[in-house]
Amino acid sequence: MIEKYYGLVNENPSDWKLRFRLAFAYYFGGYKKYAKLALQNVANIAPGNAWPYGYMAIISAEDNKWDEAVSEMKKAIAIDSNVAAFHLGLGQGTTKKAILSEGSWRPEKL
Repeated sequence: MIEKYYGLVNENPSDWKLRFRLAFAYYFGGYKKYAKLALQNVANIAPGNAWPYGYMAIISAEDNKWDEAVSEMKKAIAIDSNVAAFHLGLGQGTTKKAILSEGSWRPEKL
């Protein structure tokens, strides 16, 4: 699938939907770094689309890059604050960062 969507993106560089498909092909092929690059390209082409940032946040969280995940989720919320999943992701990322910085979960510190 990577080859297919890579070729289609090269033929249609402004088609952000094809770039999403390429990003998912990279992700499910195990190439998270390239998936994030493809998602960033979607964000550049379609700046009003919050979903590339939401998906980038998920990849960052999977790699335990919590600062990146929280930052990306905040970008998604800034674009579209009506997506409950973004708020949930931000809450989970913020909580994970707090747990890691404290060494244990302490609600009074959140």
